[in-house]
Amino acid sequence: MKDRMISDVTRLKKSVTQDTYIFLYSLEFDSLNTFISFRATVKHFNYSSKTIMIYARFKKFFKDKYILSLEKLQFTTSSSSNKILFKL
Repeated sequence: MKDRMISDVTRLKKSVTQDTYIFLYSLEFDSLNTFISFRATVKHFNYSSKTIMIYARFKKFFKDKYILSLEKLQFTTSSSSNKILFKL
């Protein structure tokens, strides 16, 4: 039987899904949880890792209740417009 070669892309995807923290915030910008891996996040929400990756990478609103992020976010308010901004 031939040994299967794993491509660099596949290897990178596997490492990202296994060793990456996911930070969970409310829409009120409160830190709710930190998941230790994509797998833990996928298990908690019962969504695919691809879906979780997209929401976390682009910091999209998830389920109209949460913000997922690959990095800790810092929130500030803009005094001139009273808008809440977030920084990496």
